[in-house]
Amino acid sequence: MKYSGVLDFDDGDVIDVRSFILRDKTAPLELAFDIIANWDGQGRWQRNEVVWQRADGWFFSTYAPSIQVETGAQGILCKLSFRISDRDEESLSILGIWTEDNSDNRFSGDLELVL
Repeated sequence: MKYSGVLDFDDGDVIDVRSFILRDKTAPLELAFDIIANWDGQGRWQRNEVVWQRADGWFFSTYAPSIQVETGAQGILCKLSFRISDRDEESLSILGIWTEDNSDNRFSGDLELVL
């Protein structure tokens, strides 16, 4: 099932979730994501990856550089963590953390099912 929408960082910056695909016919649950973080004054930074859900319910990406959309430049290494806090037939509620430079940037929001 494919979802998209916007997630909000605690500081007001946003993540454009272009694609958040859950493949629940696999065990463990598989997530393919493609997101662009809009950092105020620092441009737009893209990450995408396929990850699997751990027993504690979290999905963790590898540490990898994000890519600046405007220039194609590689950013510093970052890791993304996602957790589905609520789910119904048409939407997901997401909690997450964007970690870079030993700093955790928390985000949350709802994604809608793409038909």
